[in-house]
Amino acid sequence: MFAPSPFTLFNEFGFPTRDRVVVISDSQMAELKKSEAEKQIASLEARKSEYENALTTLTSTIKSLKAEHKLIEPATQQEE
Repeated sequence: MFAPSPFTLFNEFGFPTRDRVVVISDSQMAELKKSEAEKQIASLEARKSEYENALTTLTSTIKSLKAEHKLIEPATQQEE
């Protein structure tokens, strides 16, 4: 661990302080970006799955309502 800076006392009096700067190597930065990208991809895949499940549920509900109320799809005209 590192010792706190004497400037941390200024925080008690409401003075603004600067954030710490961390220096890492290019390979560590690449690994960090890769890790963040993997987390984002996992999150997006989970959202995609939720949307697909919602779509399946909505499609099923629409079909059952149409069948229950004897509604049919409008005929589509084919262009010749």
